[in-house]
Amino acid sequence: MNKNDTKKKNASELREKAEEKLKPETIPLGNLSEAEVRKLAHELQIYKIELEMQAEELHKSQAQLEASMQKYYNLYDLAPAGYFTLNGKGFILEVNLAGTSMLGAERHSLINKPLSKFIMKEDADIYHLHRISVAESGNREPCELRMLKGDLPFYVLLESIAVKDADGNISQYFTIIVNISYRVMLENKLMHLAKFPEENPNPMLRISKEGKILYANRASSHLLNLWDRRINQILPQPWLKIVADALHNGTSMTFEGECCPRVYSLTFAPVAGEGYVNIYGIDITQRKRMEQELLQAKKLQAMGVMTTGIAHEFNNILAVIDGKIQMLMRENKGREKLLEEFRLIRNSVKDGAEIVRSMNKFTKVKEDRDWFVTIDIQEEIKNTIDLTRPEWKIHAEKEGITYSINQEDMKHVSRIKGNPLELREVLINLINNAIDAMPDGGTLSFSTREEGGNVIVNISDTGIGMDEDTQSNIFDPFFTTKDQGTGLGMSIVFGIVKRHGGKIEVQSQKGKGSTFTLIFPATKEPMDIPKKTREPDRTVSKKKSTKDRILIVDNEAPLGNALHKFLSEEGYNVTFIDNGVGALEHLKKEEFDLVLCDLGMPEVSGWDIMNAVNTMARKPMIGIITGFLSAANSFPAKEMKADFVINKPFELEEMLKQIQDLLEE
Repeated sequence: MNKNDTKKKNASELREKAEEKLKPETIPLGNLSEAEVRKLAHELQIYKIELEMQAEELHKSQAQLEASMQKYYNLYDLAPAGYFTLNGKGFILEVNLAGTSMLGAERHSLINKPLSKFIMKEDADIYHLHRISVAESGNREPCELRMLKGDLPFYVLLESIAVKDADGNISQYFTIIVNISYRVMLENKLMHLAKFPEENPNPMLRISKEGKILYANRASSHLLNLWDRRINQILPQPWLKIVADALHNGTSMTFEGECCPRVYSLTFAPVAGEGYVNIYGIDITQRKRMEQELLQAKKLQAMGVMTTGIAHEFNNILAVIDGKIQMLMRENKGREKLLEEFRLIRNSVKDGAEIVRSMNKFTKVKEDRDWFVTIDIQEEIKNTIDLTRPEWKIHAEKEGITYSINQEDMKHVSRIKGNPLELREVLINLINNAIDAMPDGGTLSFSTREEGGNVIVNISDTGIGMDEDTQSNIFDPFFTTKDQGTGLGMSIVFGIVKRHGGKIEVQSQKGKGSTFTLIFPATKEPMDIPKKTREPDRTVSKKKSTKDRILIVDNEAPLGNALHKFLSEEGYNVTFIDNGVGALEHLKKEEFDLVLCDLGMPEVSGWDIMNAVNTMARKPMIGIITGFLSAANSFPAKEMKADFVINKPFELEEMLKQIQDLLEE
């Protein structure tokens, strides 16, 4: 049935009802006069027109009502925000489509349900206080909280106003709910971005064009302390000038600044049109340390090359002098005054040899780990303190000053692997230097800790301290600030620590003292007993008649002649040749029991002699006498095919004992 059919049906029904009401009062038309009939017809026509006009007005009103209902639907149900009408107890009476979509439920399932059911428990108190605030103020009040769509939380802005009845009681709440999850997400991102400067481990500052510090993050505290400045204060010179130059040039400028104990690379970046400069700092302390270590390693390498050559030549010279002196001492027994002069000369020779050996210790990059044992570094420190105490205690009493030792920060740490004698040498050097740096007395502090698989030892004094130039050169050989000494002590310390796979660092300030930090790899190995060095047998040998033949090969004729005389007097059949070519000719023609050979010789070296001997049918034994302090380390690519090695200069009696033991075997 269409709309027109419905209208016709309605009109028919109305007519029937009207006729039923009309019957009781029906007046027979035959009783009416013609004039009355005409009047009645006229009235009926007028009434019909009036009814038609009323019907038209009704149709217009209905259309307006339908338009109003559509407008209400558009404004209420299709609104982007959730509209809720609640009763006085907070139960839902009405809700629009946006509200149902927000809560993920059908409209009918929400009616007569408390709105609090859809609010997260953690935010229930916020909603409760919101309703109280709305009721007391009578105004529209907002709040932000989290609601639930099923199990999924979302953020909302909730605004409510209370409606009171005639008695002044709250009958309803009109509540608007807007989903603000996206806004909250952006705010959180912005908040995290805003935290970035504070979370940055490197300094970040903002400086106005006048040089005022507008902002500085926490990591900038070292710089602020160094500058003795705070927020809203003016930068000190020369940094103030750098800010002005950066703004004037419009380009970034980078400088390095030391903030003890850190070093920073500071980039001054002007912000065009804003009138300020951002300072971005990068902690380059570790890089600087690595550069320093690399520089020191290059010095070490260069020194090693130089030392190898110097040691050979210098030890050859000392060996000639020492050999001659020893022979003269043998020839002048009983002449004590002359022997005393010879001893003074020999002591000078030994001092020279010790300097060469010290240089070798500094430049030696590898340690013979056969001599490494497990060491309790704390026990080693305590023993070394006790070992050195008598010397500096006597000095303190003589000068009327006091030295105190602080070991409170020596914590239990793992053991390390190393050579006990060499590590003790490191500690003795550092303790003696610290005592020397406190001429008026002071405190020497020791601390140990474990960090990142390393054992860390700090040795600090309250002495005179060092400037930057001294700190940068302190590990260089022959560098010293003292009136006496060779300047090799700290070089030797550096070499020993490096050979133990460790690091040594120094921090110092003039007038405030110094701290040396030793870093060694930790070990879990148990303690073991250090290997004992074999003491040389200094028993004077007895002459004996022998037919053992010895060939001496050395391009230093004075030393060769001295050895020839000495061994001949001991009963050996000795031949001396001052060059490798002649030695090879003798080896082809004659048989020898022992060849004593130098390594560094022109044309044919000691290595060549060793190789030639090893190809012979009857091989003589070989003893190497060399000015190279550690031939195996100096020439790692070459194999040492010798029965023994003696470093120049040497004791003639010790060499004789080596020869006797070897030939007797």
